[in-house]
Amino acid sequence: MEGVAFSARHLLGECTVAAGRPVDELRLSGGGARSSTWNTIKASVHERPLVLLTTRDSGVLGAALMGLVAGGLEADIESAAAHRVTVAATVDPDPAAVPRLRDLYAIYRETYAALVPVFTRLASVTAADGRTG
Repeated sequence: MEGVAFSARHLLGECTVAAGRPVDELRLSGGGARSSTWNTIKASVHERPLVLLTTRDSGVLGAALMGLVAGGLEADIESAAAHRVTVAATVDPDPAAVPRLRDLYAIYRETYAALVPVFTRLASVTAADGRTG
């Protein structure tokens, strides 16, 4: 669970750099959001509170919101979401776990960086034989 949370934090960091702006709020939804343990691990790895949405199937909600905009019933996604996306709770990091997870995340990043040459070799082999994985 921690490894998946480390990957999410890593990707968030890369996306933040690519977008050139910070992410103000992280929201949780889906089946995994039903686990308070998993939510606390994610909040602790990210070292920030996470928002748990009332709607667990936010992919379906997002599609419906886009449909409202496409159908001309709402002006934009922000307007469509304003009164349809609601917060159920906020999940705070576990202060006792954060230092340990911070250290483990640093090790995760070191390991990832060390594996980049391996990833590159794997990509060239799979590209050469037409396989995807």
